[in-house]
Amino acid sequence: MPETTASDDPAGVETGGATREADISNPSDCGGESLPAHSFSSSDCGTTVGVAKGDLPIGSQLEINGSANLRGCIVGPGGAYVQKITYEEVGGVRHGKIYAFGRGPSSGGSLTVVFNTANGPHTLSLSGTDPGCFTDRFTDTADITSVTWSSD
Repeated sequence: MPETTASDDPAGVETGGATREADISNPSDCGGESLPAHSFSSSDCGTTVGVAKGDLPIGSQLEINGSANLRGCIVGPGGAYVQKITYEEVGGVRHGKIYAFGRGPSSGGSLTVVFNTANGPHTLSLSGTDPGCFTDRFTDTADITSVTWSSD
């Protein structure tokens, strides 16, 4: 599957450290579909600034408060949201990869999601009004222990 840099509409303009996967408009096509789910907890669901905490090992899908559909939890202004997140191992030097299906704010800017491991933060920014699959690759494969979101 080809990768293009994260963008507004259509794919192609770099935004943050994310990549927007070309031609993916269905959450089930973004990352693995049969991965074990690991639930984080959050009292911030539905707010535009929040944090969820738990333990997400590589090779799994994120749930928050028992739901893998994150659309009502990780949200931003102007209709921004994240619906699905998986954390997977891929080949190459940067072998940890986050997949996030969602969209950015209609008002411009981005919905920023930060994934924290024992080795530091990894940031993924979603921009553009068309829902799509955003990814970020990094060398870290430590468990994700918290996810924060905000908009800029």
